[in-house]
Amino acid sequence: MPVQNDVSVRVLMKQRAGLIGYAWLVVGDPDLAEDVFQEVSVAVIRKADEIKDAEHLNGWLYEAIRLQGLKARRDKGRRAQLLS
Repeated sequence: MPVQNDVSVRVLMKQRAGLIGYAWLVVGDPDLAEDVFQEVSVAVIRKADEIKDAEHLNGWLYEAIRLQGLKARRDKGRRAQLLS
């Protein structure tokens, strides 16, 4: 049975600091890490029917953050750098 949205939100809020910290390790930028966390949070709600239970959710979150973080780093590198 898929995980319910209220369970997903509770897990996200309980583990927020750890998830953002992990995203920071992946992307190397605290602001970008917060963006990655927000993107993954939205994805959890959208894909709730694919997540089996709370245990599966934990693994899914870390894998999603890793993949989204790598994508964010790649996209950040492609943007033009502005001079002050």
